[in-house]
Amino acid sequence: MIEETKRARINRLTDFLRKRNFTKIQYYICHTLSFEDELKCGKWKDRKIADEWIYAVEAEQEGKYGKTYFTQPDHWEEIALCLEETAKVYSRKYIPVELPLKEKISKKEKSIWKEDGFDEISYCLEKAQKAAMSFPGVLQVRQCKYQQKLQEIFLIKENEAELSDQTAYHYFEIDVIAGSPERKESASGRIYGDSIAGMDVESCAKETAFEAIKRIGSKPLFSGQYNVILFNHVMAELVEAYLPAFYLRNVLDERSPLTEKNGIVIADRQVLIKEDPFYSKGAFKRSWDDEGRKVSKKYLLRNGKVECLLADRQTAAEGKVEPTGNGFKTTLQSEAETGVTNIVFDGTNSVSSLDSLKKQMKHGLLITEIDGVFAGANWETGDFSLIAKGRIVDEGKETDPFSKITIAGNFFDILKNNLVIAVDHAVTPPYLKSVSAPSVFVGELTVSGK
Repeated sequence: MIEETKRARINRLTDFLRKRNFTKIQYYICHTLSFEDELKCGKWKDRKIADEWIYAVEAEQEGKYGKTYFTQPDHWEEIALCLEETAKVYSRKYIPVELPLKEKISKKEKSIWKEDGFDEISYCLEKAQKAAMSFPGVLQVRQCKYQQKLQEIFLIKENEAELSDQTAYHYFEIDVIAGSPERKESASGRIYGDSIAGMDVESCAKETAFEAIKRIGSKPLFSGQYNVILFNHVMAELVEAYLPAFYLRNVLDERSPLTEKNGIVIADRQVLIKEDPFYSKGAFKRSWDDEGRKVSKKYLLRNGKVECLLADRQTAAEGKVEPTGNGFKTTLQSEAETGVTNIVFDGTNSVSSLDSLKKQMKHGLLITEIDGVFAGANWETGDFSLIAKGRIVDEGKETDPFSKITIAGNFFDILKNNLVIAVDHAVTPPYLKSVSAPSVFVGELTVSGK
């Protein structure tokens, strides 16, 4: 629940707004605790610590909708004036969030914010840097970073109904440069955990250093058709880029390639794409969305067919369906729109490891990194053309590294293939939507090289 002192300040503001003829008053409040410590090129950067409260209020005055945001709820007159001004320009119909009357609902979990000691964090980061630098051929650890973030979200209505929720993550990332001053190669590694002490940062650093070393001497490939395995974090990034195709809004607007595909087999029947708000490895755990709807585990794709299209309240009303609990704000100032908690790509017939995939493929390419997803992956068509690097696989074993190639294909065509899916899940970094995916043998892709 929100602190009593802050709740009292909100109540006083509500009383003032009522006197200014505002009705249907509701608040969206976000409390963010964040911490970041970083070694950059061997030197400590300034430690970043933040503890911020931001408030948004929506209300109706004489049938018109107004909205504003603020950091100081005691500035009543200024807040009321902003609401009145926005009510003059906003045109959308005001639909207040529905919460149970006079009931307070909160997430029944202990806080997942951990007070890690500064000394412990420094020790772990220095240990990770030392582990990476112990490899012959490593030139520098460009970045060694730990982040922790907790967000508490409160939805409060003037009738004192209240909903609270929280999400948090602990994240470690390392960038390693290897090679020679004339020819450098780099690699990045990342892991999530419950605290800095609970993360195996040393192993992550070693794996990242080894990956950077294995990229030394990479060359372009000849253009052609190649069998391809997409490494786990590459697959996760690709799946993240195509999530908008599963949004009802884009289906209604006929922008999604899934328009009029209801009930039609569009993928290999073993492929699963699901949303799991409570996924243990996920970075965005929620019990409620930002429109007061309960979130739930659901399958976007199962048995080869689209099973669920995601919808916020407004989109659901237009599509004459029930909201799916996927109304989220991208910022406190924005309207709630379709979003996701944690997406998991999986298979019902998954194999044990990446090595198993390489043995089954026998000859082809292992793609370990892609670039240009923002511009090179089109969710409206499914097409992609991405800069890539990785290693050649010959007789089921990794051999020479390659780089400066472009891989091209269609995401939805890939889903139709007889995929071989591993179980080595990796999760996207915090600046992307939370998507977990394993390594996948996707079949043939077009490679443009030399």
